[in-house]
Amino acid sequence: MYRITDFHFIIKESMDDELDRLALQVYDGDMEAFDAIDRYLRPGVIHMSFKYTNAYNEREDIEQDMMEYALRLCYRYEHDSGHFRHYVMRSIRFEMYKRIKEYHSAKSGEHVLRGRIANFDVGESRDRRMEDPAEHLVKEEQIGYLLGEKSVCSPFEQRILRLFRSGWSMDNIAERLKVDRRTVSNSLYRVRRKKEQLDLDPEPEGSFDNMA
Repeated sequence: MYRITDFHFIIKESMDDELDRLALQVYDGDMEAFDAIDRYLRPGVIHMSFKYTNAYNEREDIEQDMMEYALRLCYRYEHDSGHFRHYVMRSIRFEMYKRIKEYHSAKSGEHVLRGRIANFDVGESRDRRMEDPAEHLVKEEQIGYLLGEKSVCSPFEQRILRLFRSGWSMDNIAERLKVDRRTVSNSLYRVRRKKEQLDLDPEPEGSFDNMA
């Protein structure tokens, strides 16, 4: 007879296998698979972000930074080395801890942070064909959808999407709009999540809250 702890172990093993499969799909270029990874990881990342700051905007930034970090880690994950869940959460905890130390050092006056631009050292990617996976977060068909009559994006987000459609890179967009790359990346994540919400609610009432 199975005990409750046995069922918990089975469920966790099943989730581990599923996340392994999704990470490998992302590596193969399936960005839709990252949506499922995002839904699993984000609640834990949000919980950890409260150790960083109580300010909503600061927490949203750190959440988006960590999700971009998780995306990049999909391109370094080696299935033979263990489960993706263990690998990504351990890496995120370490990166979050560094951010917490920076945040408290800045508050104590030990040093001044210079923009806190996300610059993750995740090593060499297994996929040398993809220079920046974050640039593939929003696909061409999604850009058309979001800029169409159902557009829910802020003017700033629309400018980013139009530049992406024209073939601009994230770095070039950041330079053009006089913002840092992290702002562009975080805007893409907000756009992607709005697209997911539209998929769940094809006829949303009212407008979305655009932070940018």
